[in-house]
Amino acid sequence: MVKNQVNIPSQDIYGSIKFTKNETKTNGTPKTKGQKQDDNIGNKSSKQLDNLTYESKQVILDIKSVFPFDFFQDEIVIDLTKVSIHFHYFFYSKELRSIQFKDIFNVIVQQGLFFASIEIVDKFFSEQPLVVRYLWKKDAIKARRIIQGMMIAQKQNIDIRKIPAKELVRKLEIIGESR
Repeated sequence: MVKNQVNIPSQDIYGSIKFTKNETKTNGTPKTKGQKQDDNIGNKSSKQLDNLTYESKQVILDIKSVFPFDFFQDEIVIDLTKVSIHFHYFFYSKELRSIQFKDIFNVIVQQGLFFASIEIVDKFFSEQPLVVRYLWKKDAIKARRIIQGMMIAQKQNIDIRKIPAKELVRKLEIIGESR
């Protein structure tokens, strides 16, 4: 399929000449209204996919369990769309579990003298919550607050994509803070 762009010269308000694309032809025939709508839908889907890719790469928080107590450190990664937990079992072997915020039922932090554990209960696997042990207390509390804040923000249909990362973390912690 060969596409030919038809460029039509026009003048802008400053008097300079510019070329505008009037219509796109495919194999010498103008596109129909349906083909233009399909292109618009394809472009919109592509942009949505690009946005989703960007959101999944923008990490809000990344915490690991404490080394001597957990020889193969587990890791919690929170981004704009989901929570990913990496369970490391041995050298080069791990299990990766991801949960979208809309599928999280509850987040529980159990605190000890020095360490804490975080338990994430999924709506669909409530019998098997995801537990990460031997986290620093402040890290576990911060993770719970951010996850709770993201859950609340998504339930309220708040668009958080345009908020800078530091400001977003600060606001999510305030929203997710328990009283």
